[in-house]
This record gives sequence, C-alpha cells and structure tokens, in this order.
Amino acid sequence: MTPDSPRGRSPTRRATSSAPAPRLGATIDWAVRSAAHIPLPGPSRNATDAATAERWSALATAAALELGAARVLEPHLDALATFAEARADGIAVDLAALGVDEDASWGVYAAEGGAARLTARQTPSGWVLEGTKPSCSLAQDVSHALVTAWSGEHDRRLFAVSMRDAAVSPHRGPWVARGLSRIVSAPVDFTAASAVPVGDDGWYLRRAGFAVGGMGVAAVWWGGALPLLAALRAGAAREGADQIAQMLLGEADALSWSARATLLENAGRVDAAGAAERRR
Repeated sequence: MTPDSPRGRSPTRRATSSAPAPRLGATIDWAVRSAAHIPLPGPSRNATDAATAERWSALATAAALELGAARVLEPHLDALATFAEARADGIAVDLAALGVDEDASWGVYAAEGGAARLTARQTPSGWVLEGTKPSCSLAQDVSHALVTAWSGEHDRRLFAVSMRDAAVSPHRGPWVARGLSRIVSAPVDFTAASAVPVGDDGWYLRRAGFAVGGMGVAAVWWGGALPLLAALRAGAAREGADQIAQMLLGEADALSWSARATLLENAGRVDAAGAAERRR
C-alpha cells in the first residue's frame, strides 16, 4: 500500500451552522467515475485475486492529496461493496424502484445516538422510513443512501433510499469542522419515505463486509495523515533543525509505517477469508 506522494494541501475553511458549505457536485462526479476502476474488497469479490490492498491504497492516495475527496469516495465505495456482498448472498435489491442509474452517488448512514430514532414499517405499497437519522455525511449532496432503521424493538435492517425524495429532509447543521468543513454531517428527517430493504433484520451488521468497511475508513485517515508526516520531514530537514525535530520525525514515521503494515496485513487476511468463503 503506497499512496502517491502528496503535492500540497488545500487550505481548510471554517464552517458555521449559519453558512452552509458549498455543494460538492464535481467531487461527487469524480467519486462515481473513480469507483468504477477500484476493486471490491475480499467479501464482495467473485474472483480469487487479492484486491483489498489495492482498494485501500486508492483511498489512502486520495486522502493524501485531498482528504475531503476521499471522504466522499469512501462511503460510495462502501455502498457498492455492500450491494456486491448482498448479491453474493443471494439477496435481490430492487434499486430501479428508486431511480438508481450509473450516475447514482451513495452515502451510508448507520449511526445511532441521542433521542433520534429512525423506524421502518411495511405498508401495502412497500417499506417506509419515519423519524430522524443522526450524523449523515453528505446528505445534501448524494443522490441515494443506505440507511439502517429499526424494524422492531431490538432489530435493525438496512434500506436503500433516494435522497431526492420529497419525504427526505437533510439538515444543514449544526456542523463545525476545521479540516472537513465541506463534508457536512447532520441529521436527516424521513417522513414516510419510500425505502427498499437490503437483506433481512441484522444482515448489515453481521456480514463480513461490515468490519472491512471500517478498515477502509482507517485507510482514509492513514492517507490523510501523510501530509503531516511530509511537513515534519520538511521541518526536520531545515537548516538549524535540532535532534528534537529528528526525534519527533522518527516517532511519527514509525507510527505511520506501523499503521501501513497493519493495513497491509489485514488486507491479506480479508482476501484470504473471502477466497475461503467462495470455495465452500
């Protein structure tokens, strides 16, 4: 896993709840196009060749160059991997009912917290979602999303929804961030919004790809830290830099390589487990 060397950092901007962040249309389009060239992780693959390390390398490279872009790409890739895993498990998902096409962009919303609660109920015309989902990143920007909702008192199920549905209302904030001011994460209200189930109760959380998706997020944050390491290296190379600068650089470099080695080792394990599952 070797990301390209970062060539600089975009300046961060301060976001406030009174000034909504600009939309990310061009970045969304880039993520959708790029996803077509990035392989699926082990649990979602139909082939036996290893690909998870390549996938995480793509995420880390994007993060090293522009962290915000990587945070757009990662959930879109996670959603595509979830659909691939559903197909491998024989789960049919009627995405045509939501107007999904090749230009669709995806968010993934599975957070729980506070008093907010999103429930799902089945009606004669299909499933609908009602309530509020907290911490939904990019809800104002993506066209579709995978959302977990409570289908019973103790059960959660995954659903696909259109974020363009009039029954879906993303909040603009409050959201204050320094390095990711444009990647707004805020609640979304659902008012009898049409939804398509993806698997049965608990499938999303018990599948192998759930943990793998979290590891992909770790790859993003590792790549995002590389420009900081580059800045430390440049500082330690300046004339007059002392042994403390060298010591701090060495410590940061060791931590970075440790994270890289951990990601590579686990990428291999993910692909080996996926291959073993397909041989059954």
